[in-house]
Amino acid sequence: MAEVKSRFRPVRQGRRLRASFPVRLRTVLAGGLKGAGIDAEVRTEAVPTTKLHRVMVIARKFKHLPPSERQDLVWRIVGTRFSQEEQLQISMIVTLTPDEMAGK
Repeated sequence: MAEVKSRFRPVRQGRRLRASFPVRLRTVLAGGLKGAGIDAEVRTEAVPTTKLHRVMVIARKFKHLPPSERQDLVWRIVGTRFSQEEQLQISMIVTLTPDEMAGK
């Protein structure tokens, strides 16, 4: 169920098309988590009037991980694929199970 939601268009850099930051972020997180055996839905949202992005990662297997380990995992994935400057564009990453998302 690695689901990547996208409402953004690719960005042209020179002659090549490169996916926008939010698309890359969703793709990298979903793929990195899948590599760790965790199917996840990854959503991003632009923070109005800024260049920042909020991220929500929803996965059933988070049920077996404390919040600090979830955070360590997703930030480790981000840290391997994004520069420090790019990482500063992330305002927060929320990691939830589907039940937690539903308020259960």
